[in-house]
Amino acid sequence: MESINHLKNRQNLQHQRVVNNVEPTQITALATAVATILGIITGFILKKRTQDVNNFNQVINQMRETISGLEKRIASLEAKNGELAERLQVEMAKSSRLEAENEYLKREVKELEFEIAEMKG
Repeated sequence: MESINHLKNRQNLQHQRVVNNVEPTQITALATAVATILGIITGFILKKRTQDVNNFNQVINQMRETISGLEKRIASLEAKNGELAERLQVEMAKSSRLEAENEYLKREVKELEFEIAEMKG
C-alpha cells in the first residue's frame, strides 16, 4: 500500500516541478500560438464555407435559369398544341364533309348505273 502512495506522491511532486518551472511568458506565448493556430483554422474553414455557399448559389441560379427556360418551352409547346388541336378539328370536319359527299356521289353513281342499265336493257 505504501508503495502505491509513495508513487503517487512522487508523481505529484514531478507535476509540481513541471508547473513551477513554467514561466508566465511561456504560458502567454503558448496561448498566443494556440490562438493564432485556431484563428488560421477558423479562417480557412470560413473561407471554405464561403466558397461552398457561393458554389451552391451558382448551382441554384443555373437551375432557376434552366427551369425558367423549360417553363417558356412548355408554354410554347402548349400554344402549338392548341393550334394543332384547332387544325385537327378543322381537318376532321373537312374529312367528315368529304365522306358525306363521297357517299352521296356513290349513290348518284349507282343511280346512273341503274339508269344506264335500264336504257341498255
